[in-house]
Amino acid sequence: MRLTIKEQVLRFVESKGQATFTECQRFIVDMKYGEGTYDSGAAPTGNRWRGHFSGAFSVRYPFTRYRKGIEKKPKSIGYFRKGPNRLEKVDGKYIVIREKTA
Repeated sequence: MRLTIKEQVLRFVESKGQATFTECQRFIVDMKYGEGTYDSGAAPTGNRWRGHFSGAFSVRYPFTRYRKGIEKKPKSIGYFRKGPNRLEKVDGKYIVIREKTA
């Protein structure tokens, strides 16, 4: 069975217990383009691979508030952050959440 990129990232984070955004980025880029690719992209102005798949990690909120003082709700949630098996950000690092489904 072929694993999705999401499942591979979830397993990577599980193997570490928790991971930073940069560690996840390095894992994805190296997995897709070969070991050491992420580190070879370093430059004085930043890493050219920085932000690769960043939309999959995002949780975007609308700029306008919902009805007077009600807590704002996400406008969109990135692929790695939604579903019963997902990443969740805690204290600046990602952990894996796996919910049992019926």
